[in-house]
Amino acid sequence: INRTPADLLMTLILNHPYSTLIQNGEGKNAFHLAVENNSQDDIFEILVRADKDNTAITTRDNSGNTPIHLAIKNSLSSRSLRILLKSCPKAVLMKNSQDHTPFKLAIKFKSDATVIQTLLDSFQSASTITKLDRKRYDDRRVHFAIDEKVTFPI
Repeated sequence: INRTPADLLMTLILNHPYSTLIQNGEGKNAFHLAVENNSQDDIFEILVRADKDNTAITTRDNSGNTPIHLAIKNSLSSRSLRILLKSCPKAVLMKNSQDHTPFKLAIKFKSDATVIQTLLDSFQSASTITKLDRKRYDDRRVHFAIDEKVTFPI
């Protein structure tokens, strides 16, 4: 039988539903590893469905990074990033051990405009932020981008 990685992952999760929470010696779970390996979208969709309470997607590794931080550092596609953030928009607000949000990392690593737009869209949908707070947060990020002399391709 010729099985794809997605088939194998689905079988693992069906037999061991909490397997997405297991962390290796570096504190990385299935989301961290999928991001680092630039996995296909179907892998992310399976992981998101298995992580019903968003525990795994918001887990920090031993370096303090969530899978979303690693997605930015590893230049994960905006499509894959969107899959991850759609399940847990608040993950865009989380800071790593260096006090960086994913948005700040995107600016620092000069992520492309579609990645930055995906982060902004996720931020807009984060239900924990009021309209006033959202405006203040957006303004700070715009100022940060200007201070860092960020340029966006047209």
